[in-house]
Amino acid sequence: NEKENAPKVSNYLLTTKKYRNFRLVLEGKLVESGMHSGVAIWGKKFEKDGETNSYQGHLVMFPTGWGFYDLFRRNSIYQDDGRAKKADNKGWNKMEILALGARIRLAVNGQEVADWTDPKPELCEAGPLGLQLHSNTVAQEVQFRGLILSENPENRLITVEKK
Repeated sequence: NEKENAPKVSNYLLTTKKYRNFRLVLEGKLVESGMHSGVAIWGKKFEKDGETNSYQGHLVMFPTGWGFYDLFRRNSIYQDDGRAKKADNKGWNKMEILALGARIRLAVNGQEVADWTDPKPELCEAGPLGLQLHSNTVAQEVQFRGLILSENPENRLITVEKK
């Protein structure tokens, strides 16, 4: 998006199927703009300010503002304690999102960087997964590749390197 066609709110490329307990391994890269992007989980397609492809639910944000956000409900719910920023390689980042019950675990480039349980499990509902294009008034390009999704995985991060 660019200044002339910037959406008023973020837009999402959504799956047609809903997911509750899953593992998503992917690579993401913010090519242009300093704005974050993210993967939306545990929510629903949401219309806001005339934009029909927005999302209400949890957002796993990268590479700036690493953390978790609850879109159109509670806002910031978890901020990086420095581990994600340290693991960020400023280009393609390999990420693993493990979402089980009300718990989100995140690994970045082989390092576990977050392990958070939502104190409001009733907000952790099955929903489509969404890749975010953040609303922004400057040109923005986000690239994703290598997405591998599995349902009902065991509770372990498979991309974390053993030390």
